[in-house]
Amino acid sequence: MKKFLIAGTATVMLAFATPALAHGSVEPMHGGMVVEMAGETVVELVKTSQGMDVYFNDGHAELPAASFDANLIVTPAAGKKFTAELKPASGNRLTAAGVKAAAGTKVVVAVLDKSTGIKSFATFRY
Repeated sequence: MKKFLIAGTATVMLAFATPALAHGSVEPMHGGMVVEMAGETVVELVKTSQGMDVYFNDGHAELPAASFDANLIVTPAAGKKFTAELKPASGNRLTAAGVKAAAGTKVVVAVLDKSTGIKSFATFRY
């Protein structure tokens, strides 16, 4: 009887000890790097041959690019920090043409959600 009680208690404890999981997926959908910002907004930063693209979703569905004003703040390992405007491209994608990020570069995506007025930041390092 004692063995069953201990085994049952251990099972219940393990069930409650499992970590909380995110509400949706934070896996890269476009081959980039992913950060979950405040709330459930997921940002994916993708280097392309034309520059950089940023995709927004809430872990379940795409969030329209037109819902955000966003900039990239790029700090190269060697060189001068600069800001690049992200422009809505299509669907949930914003793009900054001509922006490159070499190894050691820090890229911050600064986002203003037009519907709520909330500013958020996502930091990426190459």
